[in-house]
Amino acid sequence: VNLYKYQKNKSVLTFGLRHLPASPQRMLDGSLSKASVYDRSLTQSEINAIIHPDSYLSLEEVVNSLSTDERNLYTKLNSQRKSLEKKLGELDATVVPDKPKLQDLALAIFNMKEFIYLK
Repeated sequence: VNLYKYQKNKSVLTFGLRHLPASPQRMLDGSLSKASVYDRSLTQSEINAIIHPDSYLSLEEVVNSLSTDERNLYTKLNSQRKSLEKKLGELDATVVPDKPKLQDLALAIFNMKEFIYLK
């Protein structure tokens, strides 16, 4: 999975804007009390945990409910995952992809969505 790292003060995350350029007629008429951004699609159970937070189990609670063998396997796999994430981060630092052109393309496609509905 290739993730894009948004740079501080160089990225914009917008909710409620239909397309650019922004204007009062194109903005959400309402308010957001909370927003989250994820690096993947959430499962239905994850969505349910967000909608109904009282049904949520913390990772610590889940790990504590595992058998000793399961807990040892979890610890081993989690350590491997962290090591691989570190290596991936090091590789990301060496690659300089052409992100601005991809962003421009994505923005153009997003802005063209209004025309997709035409037959």
